[in-house]
Amino acid sequence: MLPEICEDLCIENDVVAVRFPGQKLSGYHLQDHESEKHVDTIMQLPKLRDARFLLLDIRNCETITKRFLSTCIRLHKKLRDIGCQMVLMCTDDVAEIYVITKLDKLFHVIPDETALQHLLDTTRSEERRVGKECR
Repeated sequence: MLPEICEDLCIENDVVAVRFPGQKLSGYHLQDHESEKHVDTIMQLPKLRDARFLLLDIRNCETITKRFLSTCIRLHKKLRDIGCQMVLMCTDDVAEIYVITKLDKLFHVIPDETALQHLLDTTRSEERRVGKECR
C-alpha cells in the first residue's frame, strides 16, 4: 500500500512541499504499480500551477529503487512542462544514489531547509541579474 501524499507547506508562494508521512519508508512503498497515481496526485495539487519549485521531502525514505528513480524522472518532466523545478530533500545516503546516477544534474538534491533557502536566494539573485541584463 502506498503512503498518503500530504501537501505540507507553501513557502512564499514559490515552493509547494510534499512529504510522505510515516516513520521510515522504502522506495518500494513509493513506487510499485501505483506510482503513476502519486505523480498524478502531485500534479493536481492546486498551488502547483503557481509554484516555481516542488519540494519532494523523502528524508524518511531509507532505500530507493530503480522504479522510484524513474518515477522521479517522469515527475520532473511533467513539472518542467508547467515551468516548475523539482527539488528532492533527502538524506546523504539517498542523495549519493542521485549523484551516482547523475540525476542530481536533472533536478536539485538538497539535505535540509537551509539548503532550500540557499537555492531560493540564489535563484532570485540570478533572476534579478538576468532581468538587469535584458534592460
